[in-house]
Amino acid sequence: MGIPEIEEPLSQRAARLSISTADRDGLLMRDSLRKEMGDTSRRSSVVSFESIDSSKGSQHPPTTTKKPSKRRRSSAHQAVDKPGPTKKGPKLEQSESTAAKPAKVHKKKAKRLLPPTFKLVSNDHVGRFSVPLFRNLILHVFGSGSKTRDHSKWFDVTNPHNVSSVVVAIVPGLEESKYAPDGLAKGQFHPILCPEMPQFNDAILSTAPGSKESLYSIYQAFISTRISKAERKTLMARGEKHTVVIKDLLLTPAQLEEHRYPLELPANDDTWRETIAFDHEGSTIFALDCEMCLAGREEVITRVSLVNFQGEVVFDEFVRPDAEITDYKTKFSGITEELLEGVTTTLRDIQDKIMATVSASDVLIGHSLEHDLSILRMKHSNVIDTAVIYDHDNGPPSKPSLRQLALKHLDRYIQTGEATGAGHSSVEDATACLDLVKLKLIKGKFYGKSLGEEPMFAHLAKVDPNFSGLSIAYQKYQPSDLWSIESHSSSVKVTNDDEVVETYVANGTDKRFVVLNMRQLEFSRGWSKPPMAYSGPQLDQDAEEAATIARINKIYEQMPPQAMLIVCSTSKSPKSMLKLQQLQREWKRKVRDNVDLTAVPEGERWTPQTASDLYDAVAEARQAISFVALKPSQS
Repeated sequence: MGIPEIEEPLSQRAARLSISTADRDGLLMRDSLRKEMGDTSRRSSVVSFESIDSSKGSQHPPTTTKKPSKRRRSSAHQAVDKPGPTKKGPKLEQSESTAAKPAKVHKKKAKRLLPPTFKLVSNDHVGRFSVPLFRNLILHVFGSGSKTRDHSKWFDVTNPHNVSSVVVAIVPGLEESKYAPDGLAKGQFHPILCPEMPQFNDAILSTAPGSKESLYSIYQAFISTRISKAERKTLMARGEKHTVVIKDLLLTPAQLEEHRYPLELPANDDTWRETIAFDHEGSTIFALDCEMCLAGREEVITRVSLVNFQGEVVFDEFVRPDAEITDYKTKFSGITEELLEGVTTTLRDIQDKIMATVSASDVLIGHSLEHDLSILRMKHSNVIDTAVIYDHDNGPPSKPSLRQLALKHLDRYIQTGEATGAGHSSVEDATACLDLVKLKLIKGKFYGKSLGEEPMFAHLAKVDPNFSGLSIAYQKYQPSDLWSIESHSSSVKVTNDDEVVETYVANGTDKRFVVLNMRQLEFSRGWSKPPMAYSGPQLDQDAEEAATIARINKIYEQMPPQAMLIVCSTSKSPKSMLKLQQLQREWKRKVRDNVDLTAVPEGERWTPQTASDLYDAVAEARQAISFVALKPSQS
């Protein structure tokens, strides 16, 4: 494979950019990249939102000098100003008597000192309650919510400023039929049928976030909130001024876990390798891309390309897999039987070559690189993923394709070989990833991001000077690198529900906002599989439900007076939805791989009926039930 021509190779200083690059070097890097990448000013710096025309500037109304208004004197002031005869005797005694009386508290001030109250307001305009409606309640308590419109008003809170804390408990598995009767009318609240949770008076029919075809995380929905256009513009301007260096774009440990990067080498499997640390000359930043074929139903590596930060091809190798190839997927891979004829390079050879070139401290760039590393059977932790640092036009959780990013941000057509049958080029894809990262270094950390939401923790910290937050969940909460919450909030990762309660009692009772996630009831019902680190017991559903209710009660008991507890639970099994989603994925794979669809058995086909069944299954899986209670000032 020939080395592509580079119009303006980067300087050696850029090529040797390390993870520890300082801001000064970052500025030099940005200047160097601006020269290489050319004019980038016409590119929008944010996905799906209006660009800012900095040339126009902000417009301010003309300032006018306001004449001071004449203050009307009260009779009291007049009495002081006008001299008069001095009165003695009884008048002095009256004055002393008046001074001895306690100061009066204004009626409005007295009302503000009263404990908060909470009640539900029936509203026929509201059907099942979505997470944004509960977020409105939280924002109202913290004094951050906009005025609630009448058609979405569902609560009445007096003295919300006196609510000491808000605790949100995400507890999947509390089935609707056990807590509220069937056939419920739209937009109404219903007396709870569970005497084991006396703190709650009503059950609130709710809906989990999602689309027609999928269910989203309630936990993620509660820890995010929308931002205004003005805030968005402020963030964009701030991001353009901030110097971005390579280390700012690295995936965090939480992001590596979230996007399923190889984190641990399988035991007793020497086919997996991990990069090791060593010193070497030249580039410390590389872009990697692979092409795959099929051996049965398993993907196998057939081409690997590595490009350095200067855009030079370090190596571009064809690979002969151990297993027999059954489908070359030429339309996508560009691989044919003729291209692999005489190739003797094995997967082990490629692993050795990568390990001899890339140190554990070096940076690997790629698009959805977790897939390439998994097929390569390699672990590397310093990763920049262009599918993460850039957003889809629709925002998360959707991910953008590399082809879309290259066209949108680089004005470059790639992967055009699909139309001709020539397939993709791994060198072309790796170079596109590299250039997208360079563009990010020039344009700032907000470039290419969908600035529609911010973490709830960060938002509340802006409106409450004494704010402190805590997340307790089976995954460690890590906000996007666009935000910083370390100064006011913390996150604790747990391995069972008892640890959730213990962590709250030990660390959460003094926090203003806490989001916790209990999942053992969900696991016992078979709605999802426990993570590998799970350390809880294996209980039957009834026993686990009783234990879950006891944990909710324990949290309520430990909450400070005047604290609010919001419990939200998906209440219907997602099993049918998951089965149909798997069928849909398999069908899409067959279409992509040009499988003869007429030979697919009836039960494995995706039809208008199965699509309709998926919509129904998702709608059912999104059904949820919620409860809200305000702990009195004296328990």
